[in-house]
Amino acid sequence: MKRSVGIVVLLLLILPAIASAQTIVRDIPDCVTLGEEFQVRFSVSDAEVAGGFVEQIPNGFAVTDTGSSDPDSIEVEYDPTNNTVTVGWAFAGSNFEVWYNVTAPSTAGSYTFSAVNSVMLDTSGNEIQVPIQDSVLQVADTCAPPVTTTPTPTTPTPTTPTPTLNDGPIQVPELNIDMVKLSDDEISVGEELEIDAVWNKLEDSTRRIVVIKWTDYQEVDGNIGKLLDNAETYWTLSEDAGDATYTFSPEEPGYYYVVVYGSAPNVATTINDDLVFRAKAAVAGKPSVSINVDKSKVAIGDYVKVEASMSTDVPVSVVKVFVTGSGYFLNETGYGGTSYMLCYAVGGEWYNVEDACGKDEWWVKISNVPEGTYVAKIDVGEGPTRAEATEVFSIVKPAIESLDVPSTHVKGTDLVIEGTTNLAKSGEESDNATIAPEVENWAYLTIEDLSGNVIVSPAVTNAAKSYIDEGGKFRFKIDNFGTTGVGGALDTGYYKVTISITSGILTDDETAVMEIVKPEISRTADKTTATRGDTVEFTIDTNLKVNNPV
Repeated sequence: MKRSVGIVVLLLLILPAIASAQTIVRDIPDCVTLGEEFQVRFSVSDAEVAGGFVEQIPNGFAVTDTGSSDPDSIEVEYDPTNNTVTVGWAFAGSNFEVWYNVTAPSTAGSYTFSAVNSVMLDTSGNEIQVPIQDSVLQVADTCAPPVTTTPTPTTPTPTTPTPTLNDGPIQVPELNIDMVKLSDDEISVGEELEIDAVWNKLEDSTRRIVVIKWTDYQEVDGNIGKLLDNAETYWTLSEDAGDATYTFSPEEPGYYYVVVYGSAPNVATTINDDLVFRAKAAVAGKPSVSINVDKSKVAIGDYVKVEASMSTDVPVSVVKVFVTGSGYFLNETGYGGTSYMLCYAVGGEWYNVEDACGKDEWWVKISNVPEGTYVAKIDVGEGPTRAEATEVFSIVKPAIESLDVPSTHVKGTDLVIEGTTNLAKSGEESDNATIAPEVENWAYLTIEDLSGNVIVSPAVTNAAKSYIDEGGKFRFKIDNFGTTGVGGALDTGYYKVTISITSGILTDDETAVMEIVKPEISRTADKTTATRGDTVEFTIDTNLKVNNPV
């Protein structure tokens, strides 16, 4: 593969070129410190069948490693004699990434990274020029933290007016409810609100009193199922006449509806949402915020779900939600400076995250960033009413965590190989949220003889490919291996087994040696001599597995 890719690049440098909209984008930090190692990454979009480019690295920088999302189809080579990285590919797919790690010089200054001979070759043999924009990198004693750079704020979303406070009393004659009243229309978080109700008999009825946050009630739109699913609490009134006093203590600041609804055989579903109260924060105007990450550990190439929430009785004008670590911000598309925040909204009046950011949950792509501890954070408000919440998680490289390869395999029986990895389940959003249910996480099996001849591989049989299941499990089963199965009749002896996994960005592999042996069977008796009428027991021993025919 490497030789053919090199030939493709050579051809691309010769053929006449035409214009195109394909893109190659370099991702590089704005600033690094003296001697710091960092990564330069290229995202290739809408790629043609073949192509390549040459990256000219400024003097003083030293490349330490190179890589790509498809090592079988993409070649990335560093030439220290002229400090260049040459990239070439053939049939690598329409979208992929390449990268190199590089160490900064010990001299501060401004350095320009540029690429030349950036071209692609289409199926008709036409060469397409794809220019790559130059990047300027600052090398300094210290770099300002990325968070100090103000990203482009989100366009403010029009704010829904807050509801009018009303502690009642109200009547709902359609449901034979004479009175529902709140003890107050404004309380503090943690205080107790009393809800008094008096009702008359209504046979075969369902009548309830529901407490729900104002921000959640906006999504109900008359759907009783959603009302109950999002309720803070609710109570069911009896069919007979009665009265009761219910209590509720809000845990978060904000506006709340007390909704009365019900129905009966001759009564259409009735909803009354006239009652509204406000729960004030313990510190006046300070929101309650939270953030959640669905995994404590995630592999490079997978996605992690981040959810953020905010409750407040006073609108806020600044909402920031982001994932950060190792000097980078991560979002749904990649990583970089503060422009990769999940949300940066300023200038509005918001009571919840969704209104400020347009959403309150994100599937964050774990690109090829350094391993380590990362933080998801929500930061809202300013000054004494500023509120923050964080959650920590780890980013690790894809790894095979356990592997069960039999040390011996009886020729002609079914071969089963199992293991586990730290990758997400194939085809789910945590595998790749942008293409799910398509699969990016795979496990592959290759079996070779000791001369390097391939017996089993994904190119030979689909049985050598495995999805990643719950808990990172993978499994291969090759029927009748060694005789009539894949690979045909094999000699007894030792074979090399290689298992590899891929997250679409990084891979890991493990190798084991397995011996193929002949089926064996032996029979022994518990006696060497016996007289007529004696009982003789025979024991059958075999290296075949249970349920194999003998």
